[in-house]
Amino acid sequence: MAKSRQEQLQDELQTLNADVQRLEDKLSEQPNYSLGEGDPAVHERELNFALLRRLEERARVVQAALQKVQECGDTCCEDCGNPIEPERLEMFPEATLCATCARRRSAAKKIGSRTRR
Repeated sequence: MAKSRQEQLQDELQTLNADVQRLEDKLSEQPNYSLGEGDPAVHERELNFALLRRLEERARVVQAALQKVQECGDTCCEDCGNPIEPERLEMFPEATLCATCARRRSAAKKIGSRTRR
C-alpha cells in the first residue's frame, strides 16, 4: 500500500531533522586552523554551514506542508482551494499549490525580478 502524503512528509521531515542534527554535531567540533593545515577544514566547515542552512529551509517547507495537510487534508491548494494534482503530489509531496497556481507564482516572481534590475 502506498504511503499517504502525510506519511511521506513525516518521513522526509524525520530524515531532514536527522541530517540537520548530524551536521550540527559535526559543526560543533572546531577544525584545525593552523597554517597550511586549516584551509581544507575551514572550507569544509563553510560548506557544511551552507548545507545546514539549506536543510533547515527544506525542513521548514516540509513542516509547513505537513501542517497544511493536517489542517485541510491531503490535496487542497493554499491559493485557490482546488485539488492539487496527484501526479504533482507524487513528485513533490511538499507541494502546497496546484500546478496552475505554482505557475502563476513563478511567473509573478520572474516579472518581479525583471522590474528590480
